[in-house]
Amino acid sequence: AESLASATRARREDPEDHTPDNTIELQAPLIRHLLPRARLVVIGAPPRDETLALADAALEQAARLGRHVAAIGSTDLTHYGPNYGWVPRGRGEAAEAWVREENDRRFIDLACELDPPAMIKEGLASSNACCPGAAAAAAECGRRLGAERGELLVYSQSCEVRRDDSFVGYAGILF
Repeated sequence: AESLASATRARREDPEDHTPDNTIELQAPLIRHLLPRARLVVIGAPPRDETLALADAALEQAARLGRHVAAIGSTDLTHYGPNYGWVPRGRGEAAEAWVREENDRRFIDLACELDPPAMIKEGLASSNACCPGAAAAAAECGRRLGAERGELLVYSQSCEVRRDDSFVGYAGILF
């Protein structure tokens, strides 16, 4: 973390001075359970081109230190419905299909094509990724580590679990 912060414009945070994030609080216990000896460096990746340079710097610092790397980029996909103030396609099954087959699909396809700059632009333009920078940084790491393509493992929407006019899309993609 120290070497990465000094090699980039990243700001080092600590428990008393940090930006709240609900992603890492969900992932850290799972990572700790599955990989108890893993050491984590958590990076907030804003949706800007500089984020891709940050991903590159993280890989370079890890290589310099002889560390094995796994990159996890997390973002929810489309937040749709009256609870989120966004209902461009009405309500019900037609809206769910539009989110699944068009809006979220565009972001997922760009991730699977390993096009991080386009992921950032698409996420910002179409409101189909809350944290497109994080997902783009993970895709960039995957690309730099030799992945030729991302593989969609699963896609779902929260309305599949609990019916509601407001719902969120989720995907698991492996690079």
